[in-house]
Amino acid sequence: MISVCMATYNGERYIEQQLKSILDQTLQPDEVIISDDNSSDNTCEIIKKFIKKNSLEKSWKLFVNDINLGYPQNFYVAMSKCKGDIVFLADQDDIWKNDKIEKMVDILEKNPKIDVLSCNHSLIDDNGKVIRSYIHRTGNKKSFLYPIYTKDVLRGFHWLGMTIAYRNTFYKKIEKSLDGSGIAHDFALCVTAASQKAFYFYSYIGAFHRRHSNNTSMSEHRVVKLLNLNRKLRDI
Repeated sequence: MISVCMATYNGERYIEQQLKSILDQTLQPDEVIISDDNSSDNTCEIIKKFIKKNSLEKSWKLFVNDINLGYPQNFYVAMSKCKGDIVFLADQDDIWKNDKIEKMVDILEKNPKIDVLSCNHSLIDDNGKVIRSYIHRTGNKKSFLYPIYTKDVLRGFHWLGMTIAYRNTFYKKIEKSLDGSGIAHDFALCVTAASQKAFYFYSYIGAFHRRHSNNTSMSEHRVVKLLNLNRKLRDI
């Protein structure tokens, strides 16, 4: 079973494009779980209309928080509701390639030692125009699949949540320890899996990450928190 896990908040401008890119996948997820963090715009209405228009009521579910929990906790709420053996993380403003799920599931099925898998990504601007075509990270440049170690994660965090798929059995083992922690979900997954030699990078470009002035993940932890080694060590 495959789950897609999305956290939303005031994402009305781009949300429908992301939803469509999930709907267009060559390998469809068995469920899509969306947790909205009490948006004040039309995000929820757009999601509801999209689900109804495409007759997705049985497998796509929208949950709305009574109060605003903040970026990390909203993701943890969504992740706790996922029933899939493999869970894909999704942001509200990016676009996936239509074979992203199919290719990453194939890698995970062939490599049981991998608990967290991150694909590569390109960057796009507000209008969806590619502004950087290929982002290569650490590891063997001749290999399409290679491990990421704890030291790599601590030196600089490059594996965005929207590129990540993880095994739910792995996450359930650490779920309680993250409750109320404030540690970003993607960082927690990556650093824990890396410490167990179970975090791998797949050089396939599977998604387009939109860069714009309202990127929530940027303000929450990508720059402010994770570039500081001492802060990372305290969080861990």
